Amino acid sequence: MTSLKEALHSVAGGVLVGTVIGVAEGLFLLVRRGAPDLLAPLYGGVLYGLIGLVLGGMVGMALSAVPDDRRPAGLGWGIAAAVTFTVLSAGMLGLHEVRAILEGAMRLEAAPGVQFLFLASANGLLLALGPAVFAEHSERVGGAMLAVLVLLTLSGLLRIRDSYRDVMQVPVSLPISGKEEGQIPNTLFIVMGALRSDVVGEKSTPYIHALAKDGVTFQQAISASAATGPAMVSLLTGLEPSHHKVLGAADVLRPEVQTCFEAQRAAGVVTGALMNHPSMSTRMGVNQGFDAFRYAAPRYPLAASETAHWLSWYPIMRSVVDPFLRPKRQVTSHYQPAETVLEQAKGFIQSHEDQPWSLVIHLAEGYQPYFEHPYLREGGGSARYNGDAHGAADGLPDDARASLLRALYRNEIAHADAELGSFMSWLRKRGEYPETLIVLTADYGESLGNRGQWWTKTSLFDEVVRVPLVVKMPGKKFVNRRIPWQVRTLDACATALTAQGIGVPAGSQGTDLARELSRRTPFRRRKPTQCQLHEHPHDRLAISEVVVDGSPVRSVRRRGYKYVRAHHENRSGMPPFQFFDLLKDPTESDNLYGTSESRCETSVPELVEAYAEELEAARRRVPRTPDQLGAVTAP
Repeated sequence: MTSLKEALHSVAGGVLVGTVIGVAEGLFLLVRRGAPDLLAPLYGGVLYGLIGLVLGGMVGMALSAVPDDRRPAGLGWGIAAAVTFTVLSAGMLGLHEVRAILEGAMRLEAAPGVQFLFLASANGLLLALGPAVFAEHSERVGGAMLAVLVLLTLSGLLRIRDSYRDVMQVPVSLPISGKEEGQIPNTLFIVMGALRSDVVGEKSTPYIHALAKDGVTFQQAISASAATGPAMVSLLTGLEPSHHKVLGAADVLRPEVQTCFEAQRAAGVVTGALMNHPSMSTRMGVNQGFDAFRYAAPRYPLAASETAHWLSWYPIMRSVVDPFLRPKRQVTSHYQPAETVLEQAKGFIQSHEDQPWSLVIHLAEGYQPYFEHPYLREGGGSARYNGDAHGAADGLPDDARASLLRALYRNEIAHADAELGSFMSWLRKRGEYPETLIVLTADYGESLGNRGQWWTKTSLFDEVVRVPLVVKMPGKKFVNRRIPWQVRTLDACATALTAQGIGVPAGSQGTDLARELSRRTPFRRRKPTQCQLHEHPHDRLAISEVVVDGSPVRSVRRRGYKYVRAHHENRSGMPPFQFFDLLKDPTESDNLYGTSESRCETSVPELVEAYAEELEAARRRVPRTPDQLGAVTAP
């Protein structure tokens, strides 16, 4: 009987500590990240409590071999609690995703010795409390702790499946009185996740290429960030990240920051958004200005929700259990595919055919994991997906696997392109295509092994921040144009508002991309020199920003140069200062910082100083007028 009680104590100790840690992390997620649902504490308590139950049971089995007279009462509870605390805490400290979640609230990258002392102290306390607490209350403890776990489990099972998604949709506004023909053109923003500019082409993406022939291709379009949240918010607001202040995964768009879609709605345009990334759900505040907003949440395995899947041990449990539940991985467990999102887009457009509308479509095919689409492969069959997912969960790839992943990435982009082709055909059949202003771009590019980088955005090199940007104006204006000067994706909203005759929100840093298209292009009749290319009068100054492991990385790009500033203690090992001549060194392999070279009668140190001042102005959030943004001045 004593052994049974001690085993019960061990299980109770594991359950108690596991449940407390799970609930605590879940509450932290709600406070730190915000959430469309409140499931994380409940789910964390159940998940971590079950882990504690298993660990406590193992401790109880081990202690059963120790004679009763040589085992202090409550020792099993203390050992099980200590083991559970160590396993869960060590796992949390070691997971990169959790470090990213907790970034900004605490610095977990402290010296390993400090972490060891923390764990050792906590374990010593638990071992000491075990005998002291349970010596007199052993009969009550086990049943009470197991009752907590059973209660949490039943609560989780009784919740309505997928009910948390209901808050993702903001009700559509009432119909606006009669749309006059040609009064306000419709606008369609297509944002493709992680789309590299060098992937787009006539053969690789024929339907995007066809759209480009109907509009303007900006060959030097720069994203405001290498992360989805900041990049998308810059696109929606026309502001640099330091101005809208959405830089990290936990940052929320402030209500006082006006989006371009709020201006459209105020002018009588029905606005909608179909987002496809956790950074673009309502918890981030990005639904501002939209009459209809939907985050296309994936169907998380193990009955998790959007916030519950951020628990640090969820991906571990998922990787263990999922292969048994799903022999073939489903794309909807990771994101909603293009065909689903575009079908929802059709529903929005059909519902507002008598009103001017503006719609943002966000496609996720460029994000990992990558799925193969056999129907696109010659002789590969008719299946849309083969069920095999390849991504960060597989670790860093070797050379052979890297080639496969690059091919799968292109396969994913080809699938999204094919779905866009069908969608554009549908728009043409409805007669909507000719007079709709269409913007196609990406939130950022993808490293795909460049400089040894996979799966994480730790730089602002051009393969990440230089993205495709195609603008098809209403009618046949500016058809089949290719623009060499530098622009920014945050200019897209100002372009749409100007074309619709709607005022750009006060404080917006975006400027109309079409304003220079009617002007005489410099160098049209002569071949420019290298220095003249560095002095292109239409270049816009582009600031890009990203937070890497809690440290900001910022770049300023203009006149064919790029200056990058990283924190001197960044954990990614990147140099704190980098300066590149992009016209001579498009691969950004020759860091000129610290050299005494000259460029067009200006020394590199002088250029660096001028660019550093521009970057410091952006860091201080010093506003600049549109004329200043568009102009190029001597350093």
